Amino acid sequence: MKRWQAMVGGLAVVGFVACGGPPPKTPEKAASSAVARWQKRLGTVTECGQAVRPRGDESCSLQPIHECLHDALEACRPAHGTHLYSTSEGDPVRVDYFVAPEKGACLFVVVEDKSADPVGNKGVVEQECRTTSWRPQPDAPGCQALAPVDCRVVGTSPR
Repeated sequence: MKRWQAMVGGLAVVGFVACGGPPPKTPEKAASSAVARWQKRLGTVTECGQAVRPRGDESCSLQPIHECLHDALEACRPAHGTHLYSTSEGDPVRVDYFVAPEKGACLFVVVEDKSADPVGNKGVVEQECRTTSWRPQPDAPGCQALAPVDCRVVGTSPR
């Protein structure tokens, strides 16, 4: 009986390792204080949604959020969308996008929070961009994503 249990246990370990371990963990990250500031500043916004993409996910779940943000940018109306993903090491990263009317123009704001990534060494970075362009999504080649254009860093917070 013990031999049979050892064999089953050994097969379970081999199966676990051969299949690459547990499924990727869904990234979770609370909004930074920079995101809270933008939400307060803009007030009521069009909520474009949230894409949560575990490591290795090649779905186009980010594309509809970016389409909503693009429409808001063209109409110059306040909007917000969020992208949560994991680094190759499994650390959660949160990127919040805002469309912010500003002095007769409209800005595309990116708040990227890599504070949970010990390798990235970036913390939270806020950028204000004058416009965007469509590009293939780097980790999902069949999908399109907005790429910020003509940006300036307006704030950073250490990890």
